[in-house]
Amino acid sequence: MRPSKSAAWAVGLRPSGSSVPNWKSDSICAADTITARTKVAGFQETTGSLGLMLITKRETTYTNQDGKIVAKMYGTLIQY
Repeated sequence: MRPSKSAAWAVGLRPSGSSVPNWKSDSICAADTITARTKVAGFQETTGSLGLMLITKRETTYTNQDGKIVAKMYGTLIQY
């Protein structure tokens, strides 16, 4: 028997802010094993006020022990 949906909230899996994964609360429980895989989604070179910039976009996919996607997170890294 899987723990209730409220058990996932108890361990702090709450969506908040743009840098936190968007958890699908009905898809994750406290007893689940979560795997994260990050890939580079793209690069962009541009010029900003401080000079040349490299913008890297990343996408992280979180899956449970059954291979079901339970969350996705997107990030942007700016390097000068």
